[in-house]
Amino acid sequence: MKILKSSKSFAALALTLSLLPINGQAQVQAQQGALASAEQMKLLAEMMAKSGLSQAEQVALKLQVLQFLGSILNVNPLTAAQTKTLNPLDINDLSQVDTTPQETKILRVLADMIDKKTLKQNINKLIEEIKNSPTPLAQKVASLPDSQKEYAINSLTASIEAVTKMRGLTKDSAGQNYKEWSKLSKYMRTNIAQTKPGNILALANSNWVNTESAEILVNGPASFAKRDQFMSEAQDSINILTWSIYDDLTGTQAVDLLLQKKKDNPNLKIRVIVDGQVAATSGHNTQVKRLEDGGVEVIRWFSSKLSYVGQHRKMLIVDNTHMIAGGLNFGDVYSHKNPDLSVKRWRDTDIYIKGAGAEEGNRLFAKLWNEQLQMQPKLKYQKITMGQSAYAQQTPGSIDIAVINNDPTTSKEGSTIMLTLLKAIREAKQQIDIENAYIILFPALKQEIQAAIGRGVKVRVFTNSSESVDEPVVSIPILRSVTEFFKMGAQVFVKKGATLHSKIAVIDSDLSLIMSYNLHPRSERVEGEMAIAVHDVSFATRMHDMFDQDVTADKADEIKSNEDIKMPNSPVSIPTLRLFFDML
Repeated sequence: MKILKSSKSFAALALTLSLLPINGQAQVQAQQGALASAEQMKLLAEMMAKSGLSQAEQVALKLQVLQFLGSILNVNPLTAAQTKTLNPLDINDLSQVDTTPQETKILRVLADMIDKKTLKQNINKLIEEIKNSPTPLAQKVASLPDSQKEYAINSLTASIEAVTKMRGLTKDSAGQNYKEWSKLSKYMRTNIAQTKPGNILALANSNWVNTESAEILVNGPASFAKRDQFMSEAQDSINILTWSIYDDLTGTQAVDLLLQKKKDNPNLKIRVIVDGQVAATSGHNTQVKRLEDGGVEVIRWFSSKLSYVGQHRKMLIVDNTHMIAGGLNFGDVYSHKNPDLSVKRWRDTDIYIKGAGAEEGNRLFAKLWNEQLQMQPKLKYQKITMGQSAYAQQTPGSIDIAVINNDPTTSKEGSTIMLTLLKAIREAKQQIDIENAYIILFPALKQEIQAAIGRGVKVRVFTNSSESVDEPVVSIPILRSVTEFFKMGAQVFVKKGATLHSKIAVIDSDLSLIMSYNLHPRSERVEGEMAIAVHDVSFATRMHDMFDQDVTADKADEIKSNEDIKMPNSPVSIPTLRLFFDML
């Protein structure tokens, strides 16, 4: 393991970095007294007095937490001079080098705080210490309103709990079997190699369903026009599965519509599933409570097996006939309904499906609904019973679709969605288009794409730039992946303007995937996700054409040299690429 050379005044940061695998001959130099003051060296001293960590490991823990807090608040905890000396490409992320023994010790100390219920208390101590520290974070933290301070504490706490429980390090998570990314990737590729060629759904735990029609819905106006139409015309049922209903114009209008429908037709079954953790946060709770108070059946989804797991699927099914699924939540940035032009208008993609495919989506909704009723007996809602299909097996002019569900509490050796994508890439012969908000490469995905390019397959990738991404903490990890794609020989584009939130893949001339799944560790490890696979030449052609329109010069920059990538240079990438990699 390479240890960075450092000046005495920069010892604290150097000690942090010395615990991490580093590429190349990177050297750290900084101005005197910028970070390693006596006050900084005392951060969390009480917390770690009996931790069993060496002095170097104690400093590393302090700085990991300090830097990750900075990433949550989008503030660099170091000075400009220090920032310039660090190259994010010199740091091996967790997908490149497994967890080190020193990192494991740090994680065990954090897990011990969780078991003793002192984690939040110690984070509060840290924040109070930061206010008096000689770092750029001090003024920012001191001026935080209570709501933002609470958000930062809760985000940091949730991330620490997730990375420790994922590894089975707390008492209530003992027995969890964590696979390092290197081992997970090896298993995925081995599993794919053992499947029959041509059977794309071999590892998807799903089957093809022949449905009446499928339509691409580009951006919010197209998706919400159909959502509003079908919900307004609903006669039997409205089933909504979403990450969030925002407390904004779009969320308010959707709830207004649902409450009016319930008033007009009390027999109409309206069921809503939202992520329970998200629905407890500011900006995502008011409209959900309105639904509950108005008599609508609402489930705040949670996992009884793994408390940190989330619900990220997005799907609307009306009257068991019409389904809309993909990447959009009920919010202004997705719908583009808010006339205020200062509200961002994100680029996103949904799919509309009519017929048996919608019924198949309803089967997934029923499965999730019934599972939650079993976990939450206080909810006195009725279970959903799905009988035999109401649709004929084959309809003239119809196409084949598959609804792929991934449950991270059971898919410990690769998600059904990623395994399906990897198999499709392995069998690609002409062209692969990938458009995804957050692409963070790991070995299996990188190796399959490299192999495809080596076979002569044309690979195009479209993702966010550091300017367009909505979450600054993932900016560097995404652009590191952009660098890798470019080195491989893929044609790479990054978004101009507002955030790209779309999640699609098109392989050759017949397979398309429209997903809630982001190509990042969080979707693979932490979130419940879904994808719609479409097996149809005409549909795939339209998807390739959509990609063409998305990467025109007015909407995207093509990467033609390393200088085009514009990598931010910030040390907050250190903890995110290592201890908190799985939460990206």
